Amino acid sequence: MISFKPVELRDKFFRAMEVMDSITQDWDPDLRQMEPNAADYDDIEVTESTEISFWLNEALERTDSTVREVMRWAECLEQGKLIGRGAVIVPGQTIFYVRPANRKAEGIVYEDYPCSLGDLGMKSSAVIDGKACSLELVNGFTPFNLFAEKELDCDDKVYPSYGERDVFAVVSYDGDLALEKARALCTAYLFELASCHDVAFSLSEFPEVLYDYAESLDEDEGGEESGFPVRALDLTKGLPELYSLYVEGATSNTPEWAFVSFIKAIEYVSVTVVRRTAHGEIRARLMAPEALRPDAAYIDGLIQLVASQREYAKQREYIRRAIVECCDMSRIAPLLPTYLRETGRVERAADQKAIAGDVSDAIVATRNYLVHAKAAYENTGRECPEGQLNDFVACAREIAREAIVWYQGLSEHARLAGPGPAPSSEEP
Repeated sequence: MISFKPVELRDKFFRAMEVMDSITQDWDPDLRQMEPNAADYDDIEVTESTEISFWLNEALERTDSTVREVMRWAECLEQGKLIGRGAVIVPGQTIFYVRPANRKAEGIVYEDYPCSLGDLGMKSSAVIDGKACSLELVNGFTPFNLFAEKELDCDDKVYPSYGERDVFAVVSYDGDLALEKARALCTAYLFELASCHDVAFSLSEFPEVLYDYAESLDEDEGGEESGFPVRALDLTKGLPELYSLYVEGATSNTPEWAFVSFIKAIEYVSVTVVRRTAHGEIRARLMAPEALRPDAAYIDGLIQLVASQREYAKQREYIRRAIVECCDMSRIAPLLPTYLRETGRVERAADQKAIAGDVSDAIVATRNYLVHAKAAYENTGRECPEGQLNDFVACAREIAREAIVWYQGLSEHARLAGPGPAPSSEEP
């Protein structure tokens, strides 16, 4: 005999199965086929925790779930919506399709190396607009797969609606959360993974064709990771833009674009660095006792100070000051490409700060070389040789990471964000 507890669960569950029928092939067990009082059944009491399985029309394997989950997914199908091919909004969640974008992320997803995705503990949280939000990566069945089956062109011979290697970033919250806020939170999360653990995932779209899976990875060189902790996410002033620039660089397929993205992030922070320096110098002069009774000498000195700050308007000076203010040169120096190490300054402790000048000159020259038409560009001799660009990208990535962390540490009122005065590209 089959019974439901509570009794009203029967109608709710059968209604959910009807909603799901448009995208399912079979149920195991199909409780609707069981007569409540049939003597040839053992006593079965169905609760929300009762296990049940189903097959999607294009799925290669069955999906194991519970009565509670099936009712949840039916609610998602009725009330949720697919945004393009990259996101699904359902009650209480926004789900983004993401793809591994570097070797380490591919190893975790495809080969369980250095550990499986489920073992990472990559969860984080934030409070957005007064709502407690949480975020995690999932490579299992999610409501996204329901909408892929229902609305996208899935083919079990090309790309099924459910695959073991699909990865989703799931943002959970109470009530509603604007898509833009959920995407910004997701980008902040991807920044933390890429910057802290070199695990790069990129926001992507559900594939129309099967993409190549990762090749076999090299043997384990460092043992298993115990987990990748993620800090609480911060979406305060200026940070969403910085996260996007960093993630663009970390997930880029070309070193040229990666380099430009990281330099954009450094320049973004540099505006705050330079303004804080300039304002601090002027504020100190105005707080001097002479400011109460300024004579000609005091005023001339103030004019000279402001005039000297025109040097700050140069692109090279913006970047140099950002490196000096934000970065630990002992971490940056070993990452420099060979052609910047040939000066010998890296080995001399007294010259560590002078390295920032060499690096900023090289950054400006290399970035200008990469973004300008080659026929119109005049070489300065400071550009990075093509064979060393990957090394320079790694160096720029670390500078960008340290600059963003420095910027995070400022109070919001101290940050400059959004459009501002652009540094001049004029060479010093």
